[in-house]
Amino acid sequence: DNVVGGLFSRKCLNVLPFESHTVERAFLYRLELDPNVIAYRTQVRLPNVEGIGRDGRRYVTSAVTDVLVLTESG
Repeated sequence: DNVVGGLFSRKCLNVLPFESHTVERAFLYRLELDPNVIAYRTQVRLPNVEGIGRDGRRYVTSAVTDVLVLTESG
């Protein structure tokens, strides 16, 4: 079963939602402590993701990424 919760981030000055069995919450704590991380967001919706299907045809869809991280090094 997934654990659903929120983690307050001092870097982001916000409560960030997470859905995880074990890994995601621990990863967020790691990001909070990493001096190279400027900010991060969780459950980021990515519209208009382009891909090519098995039949070779182009398609556009949307996706949700668990974590988007902004770092000093890019």
